Amino acid sequence: MMKKLQIRSMIILIIGISILLIPLNFVLNPLYTQIIFTLLLAISAFVLSLNLLNEQTPSKERFKQSKKKSLMKIAALKRDIESLKEQVVLFEQENKILQEENERVIEERNKFEHDALHDPLTKLPNRTFLVEKLEFLLTLCKRIPSMRFYVLFIDLVKFKNINDYLGHTIGDRLLSLIARRIKRVVGVEDMVTRLGGDEFAVVISDPLSIEKVQQLALNIHKSITSSPFLIRKNKIDVKLHIGLAAYDPLHETPEDILRDADIAMHYAKEHGLPVAFFDDTLKNQFLENAEIERGLTIALKEKQFLLHYQPIISLVDGDLIGFEALLRWKHPTKGFISPAKFIPVAEDSGLIIPMTDWILTEACLQIAKWQKIRDNLTISINLSGKHFAMESLPSEVANIINKTGAKPESVRLEVTETSAMENPNQSLKSLNELKKLGVKLSIDDFGTGYSSLSQLYRLPFDAIKIDRSFVSAIDEAEEAPEILKAIILLGQSLGMKLTAEGIETVKQLKCLQKLGCDYAQGYLIAKPMPKEQAEELVTTSWKLEDLIETRAENLIETA
Repeated sequence: MMKKLQIRSMIILIIGISILLIPLNFVLNPLYTQIIFTLLLAISAFVLSLNLLNEQTPSKERFKQSKKKSLMKIAALKRDIESLKEQVVLFEQENKILQEENERVIEERNKFEHDALHDPLTKLPNRTFLVEKLEFLLTLCKRIPSMRFYVLFIDLVKFKNINDYLGHTIGDRLLSLIARRIKRVVGVEDMVTRLGGDEFAVVISDPLSIEKVQQLALNIHKSITSSPFLIRKNKIDVKLHIGLAAYDPLHETPEDILRDADIAMHYAKEHGLPVAFFDDTLKNQFLENAEIERGLTIALKEKQFLLHYQPIISLVDGDLIGFEALLRWKHPTKGFISPAKFIPVAEDSGLIIPMTDWILTEACLQIAKWQKIRDNLTISINLSGKHFAMESLPSEVANIINKTGAKPESVRLEVTETSAMENPNQSLKSLNELKKLGVKLSIDDFGTGYSSLSQLYRLPFDAIKIDRSFVSAIDEAEEAPEILKAIILLGQSLGMKLTAEGIETVKQLKCLQKLGCDYAQGYLIAKPMPKEQAEELVTTSWKLEDLIETRAENLIETA
């Protein structure tokens, strides 16, 4: 027994491998496990080769042979171990490379996810992130009835002009500075996002009262408008409007509450308010507008539109020089619907574009017919701002004129001052192309916008239409208002023909005649009328003296 113990001790000394005490919670590397397993196999083979487990003691010669063989096996085993050690080193190197690559992939993935959810310019969350946030809050509100949140919709006024006149670099810098000011006002938990372009949104998830949220919106407005932004020596004043919407259980999707905030923002813009809240009044208006929009879509398909024509006369001899084509909608059950109700809806929805195409076609067909009776008649047609902004407008007008047979010089296209100045460079291009067609161009509602005279001078208008607000002011003073005199002198100096609209009294007519205004249009002369009645006037001789004495209503009744 004693010899057996001595032999076992000798085995351990010969192998020269330490006994490893491995904790139970230690996780071995697979290669280290392989090494240990190989060693155990070798030891077993060595013990068996020596036949140490036999009860008989081996002879000395046999022991030497067994020992020699075992030593050879040990040497081979050591070589295997060294080879395994090299593999372990290679494994660790490869593992390190893989780990670094994995970390790089994770970092790139996180960056990609961050970039997908954030605006690259302002570093704010973007629309995608906003939608995810709103989806989460909507789900939360469904589970917790007492939960509430608010959305602010922020729109900058005429930001496009900053890009056009000062450049996109300054425009981008301005957006970043505006984002900073907004973030300084709102709470840490509130989410400020850039929706795109010049639009921002703020999500307020704190359980504040509506009064406090409105005050917060006013604070945001004040922080941006109270002092100008200084960028590269340019002082830039920014105007904006904010729409506010509160969570409503009827909101099913993020688009629902964003739509309500957007509607409130447009209401604020239309009424010159810093902030507007989406309440029941706006909600009812939205529902009404939605119904009107559906009705307009049907009206286009079912041909419910018709044109009325308002005469335009010469203030020199009272002769009829043409008509303005005005759109009317005759609903099959509601009768005539006021243009003041459906035109703004058509503008907002984009339906104004196909509607204007229809107006152009019908008006050109009608003037082509009337010109067979009176060769020099003209037809005036209003162009919407959206239609005028389309690059394809000149080619569309050319196609309609060719198709209808109308003389180009008999077609007068009216563009509002605001539309013309929205993008002066594009306006100049479109107007020049329209001029090449031979059509006449008139600037509508002149004097009500904020145009630069130098910009107006660049645009190739043939005529100016004086806004009715300046005409009505004639009755309020002993003499003609100075601004009216200035507009007429300006038109005359630029070689433009002037038409005064909205004439309702003899005093207004005589005053405009005295000031040298060329043409007149208004209820004093005639109200807009169906084409059948207008066609009767085409064959009537107009005398200005008779018109002033009898007023237009009587003239039309006896025509």
